[in-house]
Amino acid sequence: MDKKYLESLLSYDPNTGLFTWKINKGRVSAGSVCNNTQDQGYKKVNIDGKSYYLHRLVFLLEDGVFPNVVDHINGDVSDNKRINLRKTSRAGNRRNSKVSSNNISGVKNVHYNKKTSSYSVTMHVNGVRKSFGSFSTLEKAKQVADKAREDNHKEFAYNVHSHN
Repeated sequence: MDKKYLESLLSYDPNTGLFTWKINKGRVSAGSVCNNTQDQGYKKVNIDGKSYYLHRLVFLLEDGVFPNVVDHINGDVSDNKRINLRKTSRAGNRRNSKVSSNNISGVKNVHYNKKTSSYSVTMHVNGVRKSFGSFSTLEKAKQVADKAREDNHKEFAYNVHSHN
């Protein structure tokens, strides 16, 4: 995608995160909002038969670059305000992800061990899986996991309470 071509088609408001069409194109009218929500809540737009994630187009319009990976800082993938977006690596993006839907403890990086009836805290640090201990209560494991994320993942440490 070329920045000048994109600028001729769409306008972007960094304060609202909304894209609107500048021209009539196919089935869309000038002034209409690009609001196709797909792929787990991410917003996309179709241009000339190709689909583009809006959060990536923000960087093309604002910074002149088209990054491979963009992180939604607050965890809301439909929030494309410029202040909520940052370029990152796949690892950084994973660090700032929410709790996996198949995690039965409900706490990121905390796994329940049926054999020991305990909660284990593990995460990847610099590409290596690291254990932060096992605990008899979920609350203690959550405290340890939150601290480990803050210490090791810095600004990418997704904690549910920091995104509400």
